[in-house]
Amino acid sequence: MHLQYKTKKTKSVKKTALFLCFLVFCISANHAQSQEAKLSLEKIKPNAGKPSFANEAQKELSGLSSLNDIAWLLGELVLISANPLQKKFFLAERASSLELLARYSEAASSWEEAARLSADKLDIPSLISAAACHLAYGNLEAASLLLGTLGFSSPDLASRRRIA
Repeated sequence: MHLQYKTKKTKSVKKTALFLCFLVFCISANHAQSQEAKLSLEKIKPNAGKPSFANEAQKELSGLSSLNDIAWLLGELVLISANPLQKKFFLAERASSLELLARYSEAASSWEEAARLSADKLDIPSLISAAACHLAYGNLEAASLLLGTLGFSSPDLASRRRIA
């Protein structure tokens, strides 16, 4: 009986310690962006909604030295972009950056979100990229579900061959 109490208490302490580590990680991850990236975002924000927004964003992105900062800034640009085409472009760029960082689960989500922004047609390249990211992450079920959906809903034979 005494041994079971110690085991439960030990598990409780481990859970508390794990929670505290997770909390510290989340707080530090929020402030992990460089000052350079934060300044770039502040420069770009006033241009959101203007025709020069995409060009200004590209200029600021090209000046960043860290791929983590680029992926973070692209995520912020997705949030402030009002134009669906720009938003899709930023999502695809973010997904590519996340792939290079081996953050495949996040990359798959970005690719899927980019595909959803294609209003009138199926965005086959984005969905294939999402499936590839799911595979790289080890999520075989999500990858096969996406590829199966693509196979059944693809409008032409050439696309079906590309999926297979």
